[in-house]
Amino acid sequence: MSFTTTLSKWISGVRYESVPEAALPWVKAAVLDYFAVALAGCKAEGLAIVRKYVASQYAKGDATIIGKQERMESALRTSSACAASAIT
Repeated sequence: MSFTTTLSKWISGVRYESVPEAALPWVKAAVLDYFAVALAGCKAEGLAIVRKYVASQYAKGDATIIGKQERMESALRTSSACAASAIT
């Protein structure tokens, strides 16, 4: 199992109740920051290049893409998001 798959499975399993109270402000800030950057960058030209490449290489899936109606294979969304974050 790849690091990306392991990380995405771990993240999807995290529950609010399991986060230590002292860490909650940091987690909230990190999530808010992620969405602010994702929304700001979802229209970036570089991201369109990444989406076009992923669409050409892989079948469509059920994972949503921030700012778009299209979907991608769920195993790819984390790596594509990381690539997009590097671009934006």
